[in-house]
Amino acid sequence: MPVTINVGYSEKLGQPDFGSIGASCHIECELDGRLVFESPDAFQEKVRELYAACSNAAKEELGRQRTRSEVSSIPRNGSPKSGGAVPGATGKPSPNGGAASHRASKRQMDFLEQLARQIPQVGIRRLESLAQRVCNKPIAELSSFDASSLIDTLKAIKEGKRDAEAALSGERR
Repeated sequence: MPVTINVGYSEKLGQPDFGSIGASCHIECELDGRLVFESPDAFQEKVRELYAACSNAAKEELGRQRTRSEVSSIPRNGSPKSGGAVPGATGKPSPNGGAASHRASKRQMDFLEQLARQIPQVGIRRLESLAQRVCNKPIAELSSFDASSLIDTLKAIKEGKRDAEAALSGERR
């Protein structure tokens, strides 16, 4: 007997001037119902794969939306609106503590280091290389979105779903 499962992921980011952008993805899938009782681990793995697909799709779309909103905040003449700085252009948080720069938080950075230490093949010494491969930038320049992607990569390595050496060399195994 088939079983229908519905998996979803949604994320929303605050923007300057009380705005926000968001993205979500939901997948409905029919699986063999015997998996639930005869192979619960295989069932959970399928659910995790679907959730990861939703998460990645929503985060990619959120990244595209953020890029579009940052580009649209710069007038065609190249000068920032209102004569001020373009939000996030300096890489520093906005003075009012808003999410304009979307820099990785201290909690994200601490968690990245914690995860890296738990993976012998990566460790703190190779975390910078992994950031370059996954995000194309050094750790110090990671956005919140970049840090989230790097955290997902480290979790996948730790759980054995991704090969550390392949990730460090830039392969998509």
